[in-house]
Amino acid sequence: MVNSHRLYPYPVLSEASDDYVDTKFTAGVEHSYVTGFIEFIFTADTNNEELNQLIEKGSAKIVFHLECSQTGFREAIAFSTSTFKYVVKEEYLNGKLQICPFIIVMQPIEQYTNKKFNTDYSGFAFELDPGCVLAVAPGYELMIEKHKDDLATIPSIFYITKNSAKDFQGFEVTVPQDRIGILLGEKEYENYRRLNANASIRGLLITLLIFPALAQVLQIFKEDEETLEEYSNYRWFRSIEKRAQELKLNLRSSDTSELYLAQQILDFPLLSSLYELSDTLEFRDTYDDGDSIS
Repeated sequence: MVNSHRLYPYPVLSEASDDYVDTKFTAGVEHSYVTGFIEFIFTADTNNEELNQLIEKGSAKIVFHLECSQTGFREAIAFSTSTFKYVVKEEYLNGKLQICPFIIVMQPIEQYTNKKFNTDYSGFAFELDPGCVLAVAPGYELMIEKHKDDLATIPSIFYITKNSAKDFQGFEVTVPQDRIGILLGEKEYENYRRLNANASIRGLLITLLIFPALAQVLQIFKEDEETLEEYSNYRWFRSIEKRAQELKLNLRSSDTSELYLAQQILDFPLLSSLYELSDTLEFRDTYDDGDSIS
């Protein structure tokens, strides 16, 4: 979760609770891309006197908790200044990155009181151990895009493999998180491998396999918001969406067919395939004519 709304057995400064009055804890985050790395600038501020004193003494620190579910990256960044720079390798992050800012106890506090406690806590003092949360700020959810783009072209978000089902014919499409799978029957897959070795007809293979698969996948973009949210962290989803934005295409419009959208996203592969096929046949005719003359 981006925001922590859990209940604590002691007062915690948070927008989600009224444990404190007339005081706040705010935080911000900015990020930028540097070759091979992502640089974060974290900012945090509280106007609470007691919390600032604890931070100055080292009894508490500001902590930003980072979590990327797609890569499994988790890190807690602790600091005592109002601004802090943090750099992480780009390969560690991809997709949604959740960031939760806290003020956390670092050293045992035997008698914690605060002048800004809600009157419900007047006269109370609390014993807090390292790791206890003192304050929570609204969290952030960032979408991290890899700039070392191995998805620079739409065909690269597809993979073609053999369907393990015996006697399967034709092809089917599957949509795991990384790339869109095109599963072929055994004979079809062997033919595909043989044809793919010929660079002159690869465009034709895109038309035969990737084009109809993309058209099928584009139906997902017209589903309800809950379904779109489910797929929004998938690399193929973001790559298609990014390409559509570049082309100013509305993937959610019911007025435009998936076939037409797929043609535009793939830069009209049927036309290029026809040209490729025409050139291949012309070359073969020329070769055959020359062969017969000799």
